Amino acid sequence: MGGSIDLILTDPPWGILKKGYDNNPSLSILKHAEPELFRLLRAGGHLLLDMSFVRIFDAHEIFKQRFVFRQPIILYCNNQIGHRGYAGWNHFRLIMWYGKSRTDGSPPPIIRKYRDVIEFPMISLKQEAKQGAWTFPNPKSVKTYKTLIEMFSKKEDLVLDPFMGSGTTVIACHELNRRYIGIEINEEYANIARARVKLHQEQMKLTEL
Repeated sequence: MGGSIDLILTDPPWGILKKGYDNNPSLSILKHAEPELFRLLRAGGHLLLDMSFVRIFDAHEIFKQRFVFRQPIILYCNNQIGHRGYAGWNHFRLIMWYGKSRTDGSPPPIIRKYRDVIEFPMISLKQEAKQGAWTFPNPKSVKTYKTLIEMFSKKEDLVLDPFMGSGTTVIACHELNRRYIGIEINEEYANIARARVKLHQEQMKLTEL
């Protein structure tokens, strides 16, 4: 399994560790995950961390040791929904782009250039509930993740989301003909992801008819 993953795309857990994650602090989880993620990623592969701005420096201290940091990519919320931030309403997140050096020591190249700011509509929890009664606290945009996956992988590549949450990464991979692995230890969230993926697969079949 080592060196078999082409792209790791994930939103690490923050602030939900009081139950379901063995009471480990958030940074402790990332510190334990980092060597395994490095081992699993192939040479020349990419790691994308979907991060809040308040956590990027803590995470960078962990991942800069072995991964090659390339640059941040900004996810800009273009609708009126936002998260509360120190300055008011926060309308952006950062994708921290890391890579694993190629066998010749050079940094991993991007697959498809796009831009360093990607606009997206933030998902309303009320609207998400209407679409399938999901109760995941921080759902992500499938369209946004599809853009990222197209930038950093090719068809039939293997994509890993080690903190799968509600399953956005695997749904985006399914639409783009990528192979995927999703890992989630919170049973409630895993059930949400399974239900979403099943519903999405059924909708895809109806579209193909």
